[in-house]
Amino acid sequence: MMSSRWMVILPIAIPGMFLVGDLAADYTVTGTFLFEDRLEDRGGFTGEIVNSPIRLADVEVIDDQTSEVLAAGATDSTGDFSIFVVDDQVRDVVVRVMTTSENVPTLNLKVGDWFGGGTPYALESDAVTGHDPATDIDMGQVIATWEAAGPPFNFYDAMFDVLLFVNAFEGGDPGSYPLLEGRWTDNANQGTAFYNGRVHIGDDMIYDDTVIQHESGHWTNARFSNDSNPGGTHYINLCEQDPRLAYGEGIASWYSDATRDYLGLTPLPHLHVVTTGQPGAGNLNFAYEVEGPSYYCPGPEHEITTNAVLWDMVDGAGTADDTPGVDDDPMSAGYADMWDVILHYIPYQPYPITLEDFWDGWFALGHGMYDEMVEVWGYWEMEYFQDDLEPDDNVALASRLTPAEGSQHHTFYPDNDQDWTELAIVENATFQVRGTNIVPETYPEITVYESDGVTEVASNRDNVLMPIEFTPTGPGPYYAMSQQQASAFTDYGGFDLEFSVSQAPPESAQIDVTPGIFSKTAPIGEVLTDSLVVSNIGGGPLRYSISDRIRFGSDPADLTWLVEDPDSGLVAPGDSAVVTVTFHSGDLTPDSTYDALIVVSSNDMVDPDVDIIVRLTTQSPTGIGGGIASQPLPKVFALGQNRPNPFNPSTSIRYDVPAEYEAGVRVTLEVFNARGQRVATLVDGVKEAGSYQVHWDGRDGSGRPVGSGVYLYRLEAGPFTATRKMVVTR
Repeated sequence: MMSSRWMVILPIAIPGMFLVGDLAADYTVTGTFLFEDRLEDRGGFTGEIVNSPIRLADVEVIDDQTSEVLAAGATDSTGDFSIFVVDDQVRDVVVRVMTTSENVPTLNLKVGDWFGGGTPYALESDAVTGHDPATDIDMGQVIATWEAAGPPFNFYDAMFDVLLFVNAFEGGDPGSYPLLEGRWTDNANQGTAFYNGRVHIGDDMIYDDTVIQHESGHWTNARFSNDSNPGGTHYINLCEQDPRLAYGEGIASWYSDATRDYLGLTPLPHLHVVTTGQPGAGNLNFAYEVEGPSYYCPGPEHEITTNAVLWDMVDGAGTADDTPGVDDDPMSAGYADMWDVILHYIPYQPYPITLEDFWDGWFALGHGMYDEMVEVWGYWEMEYFQDDLEPDDNVALASRLTPAEGSQHHTFYPDNDQDWTELAIVENATFQVRGTNIVPETYPEITVYESDGVTEVASNRDNVLMPIEFTPTGPGPYYAMSQQQASAFTDYGGFDLEFSVSQAPPESAQIDVTPGIFSKTAPIGEVLTDSLVVSNIGGGPLRYSISDRIRFGSDPADLTWLVEDPDSGLVAPGDSAVVTVTFHSGDLTPDSTYDALIVVSSNDMVDPDVDIIVRLTTQSPTGIGGGIASQPLPKVFALGQNRPNPFNPSTSIRYDVPAEYEAGVRVTLEVFNARGQRVATLVDGVKEAGSYQVHWDGRDGSGRPVGSGVYLYRLEAGPFTATRKMVVTR
């Protein structure tokens, strides 16, 4: 390896290329240019530094005293170069590689100084002094170190990979593409941006390939497709972004994922890593993954969600991600199909361009896989498809909704979709209609009409987030017509139409339940009882039934410890019923807290379900000497079957850590869906030897209830790994 005399970055002005002497002699200069690459994973820098080739970059042979360019060429894909020089003088010769591609007919790439008008960077070798022009020169390896000359060459290299990906599907010659230009300045932290057609990377992110390729994705979108991204400062933890920005930023990140996936690069293609740029391992600023993702915001108003749904379209069993060999999603579409939409549909759509244009383009160009698209996009609550109530586009086709049913789900699809609903009213009552569970960027404008479907009663068009309240003046029926408000950037979306009684007729039942909370403490083995009083303070018969369920965030084994008797009844106006509530602590764990809800359901129109909070705290039994009873520690690792199974809405999982790990061992217990996607993390930490019980409330990491189906739960503890199945029924 030949050392370099100046292992620093040198802004240069490139003079004329080929200057020839008197042809008295000739020689060939060979060698290899490399740069030190800092590898990354989800934790930031791994600490590993590898030598990577400086690929397809301009190389010049120079007179070290006069700066005369004697000959020029370029490196190949391995960083090697071989340049023929015609000369007749003894000189001091140096070779330099530059962050340009003017001598590479198949490439149009450049990295220059941010503040220096785009002046490119160069790395020079040590000089070969007094060189005889009849003698060949082997420069060996010249390496740009990461802390000195390496950064602009990493910038160049990461953008070069983007061009390789684009060329694979564009099918053209990268040399004919518009210039892909990057700007960077040493020791100047300027953040990152794409503006004036150039990629700008700050000093702190110069080794963050995912950042460079994201910004290069903006160049790709601008040169080969289109968006209406308004740009400006934006934050990935902000869910409700402008949907135009969410698409522009999300697809730019998708280009980064696709480049690394297609070319087999690191970090893993579903990861985005942003560091502080400081020396050493780690130094993570933040990282997120789109297979999950780390940030969940439903609908098209979030750039990571946009990135995630596009990624799920191509992600397959062969993808190098956290679940190798598993197809996390049902599509596994080809990149050529994605590029078809990007190149041949999106550029021809009127502004504003949002994610729904990609959905439309996919089917407009005949790529099919409708059921798979519905599953993948529906998971992210991007419901760009008809709901189950269609057709309901006019009064004659209206679906019917009663206050007892509470709500029905609607989607706005296709363009200008109207959904009509017949509202089943009760005389002498006041009703409320509103849109709930609204996916961001859905603006359900709801209008209530009389039975003719023409005479307007009330509307929320002035504020789509406010409920509509109305009192019928006749027997009905009444109708609600829902449509996407014209001021929205998007045409599609989903929401629940909620219909309820806000003031019941005086002749109807009205429930009152006391007390509103039970809090009990019992030693193991003791049985406690108390009373629940159900009263009817209305004017009609009250029918009630009682059930119980696990309270969110609690950790019980099951609900056999809680019994209500009787569990149903009929109460006349002005009367009450007494329900005996029994608390059994015999099969529970000592010194633990158990939380539940008693749910009293009735025919009360306004408040049909009343929740009573229950908390039972157990105490350890005492032995003859007054000490706390103990159980022997487990001898081996074990993962028990969840109970109950199947379950709805919650279940409990037991696992053992053996006595030999009394000092503790790291334990993770995770839940995966049938596609291998991690749904929830139940345990992640160090656990001492003992038996443990974990409760899962059937919700994912974002707090949303999961759907019906088969799920896997996996325990990893030290050398032990075990997986079991469980079934959710909804």
